[in-house]
Amino acid sequence: MSTNFTVIYDANIFFGAFRRTVMMHLAQARIFRARWTEDIHEEWMTRLKERHPEIDIDKLQRTRGYIDAAVPDCLVGNYRKIAKGLELPDENDLHVLAAAIKAGASVIVACNVRDFPSETLSEYDIEAQHPDDFILYQKEENLSLVIEKLRKCRMEHRSPSLSVQEFIERLRTSDLPLTASWLEGNNLL
Repeated sequence: MSTNFTVIYDANIFFGAFRRTVMMHLAQARIFRARWTEDIHEEWMTRLKERHPEIDIDKLQRTRGYIDAAVPDCLVGNYRKIAKGLELPDENDLHVLAAAIKAGASVIVACNVRDFPSETLSEYDIEAQHPDDFILYQKEENLSLVIEKLRKCRMEHRSPSLSVQEFIERLRTSDLPLTASWLEGNNLL
C-alpha cells in the first residue's frame, strides 16, 4: 500500500527508543508517508548525547542509519531556505515546519504540539498532532494495519520480550497513554 498522506516526524519522536520503535513500525505499514531531515536527526542525537554523555556516538550513528533504512525515501532535502520566512514560538522548530512545507506534509507528529500553533500551520494546510493522537487517528482510518504493526512491534521486542501488559505499560511510560488505554480496553494485542 502506498499513500500520498505525508507526515513529518519531529526529533522528539526519535528521542525515546520505545516510542521511536512504535512509530517506525507504524511508518512501515505505509498507511502514511513518514519523513524527517538530517537536522531532525542531529537534534535528537544531540539531545540524547547531552542527557546521556556515556552513549557512544557510533551507536547513535548506527541507529540513525537503521531509522533511515527502515523507511525508503524518508529524508527531506532543500528546505532550509523556506525556514527563513517562517515564524514559530521556538525558532529552533522552524526547520521542522520548513521540511513539512517542502515535503507537502499534512501533519507534523511532535510531542511539543504547543510549539506549532494551529493558526500558523493552517496557512500551509498542516496541523501538529501528538503521537498518541496521531496513532488513534490512524487506527480510525486503518484499524487492521495499526493493530498488525503494534502486535509485530510487541512480538519483535527483545531484551526482554514483553507480555501484552508490559507492552501496554511501556506505551504509557512513553507518553502514549491513550494508545495504551485503547489497546488494553479492547484486548487487541
